[in-house]
Amino acid sequence: MENCIIRLWLPLLDFVNRKYRINRKRKSIATAKEPDPAEVKEVANKLWSDVTIIDAYLKERFYGAPMPLLLEATFMPFRDVIISDGLVMPYNILVGGGMKRMFKDVYMTAKKSGRIHQSL
Repeated sequence: MENCIIRLWLPLLDFVNRKYRINRKRKSIATAKEPDPAEVKEVANKLWSDVTIIDAYLKERFYGAPMPLLLEATFMPFRDVIISDGLVMPYNILVGGGMKRMFKDVYMTAKKSGRIHQSL
C-alpha cells in the first residue's frame, strides 16, 4: 500500500503544489524524507477544492501512456474523515479516447445526480 501511495498520491500532490504555487519552498512532497503533514494537507485541500485538477494531472502525465488506475478500493467514513481499508490494487492499462469519453460520461452523470461526495 505504501508503494502505491508514493507512486500515485504524492506525485499528484507535487503537481498541485507546482501548478498552484501553494508552498514555494517545498520542491517535492514525493521525495521528502518526512513531509510536513500541515504542508501536505494544505496542498490536498487545494486538490479537493477542485477535483478537475486530477484531469489536468492525468492529461499531462499519462496521456497516451500506460496509466496506473485504481480499480478496487473500500472507503469508509470514520469521524470527520474517510478512511480506506488499505486494500487498493493498482493495475496498468492503456486508456484510449473512447474509454476516456465513457469514463467522463459516467463521472458527469454521477456528478449531476449528486452521487459524487467530496466530504462527509
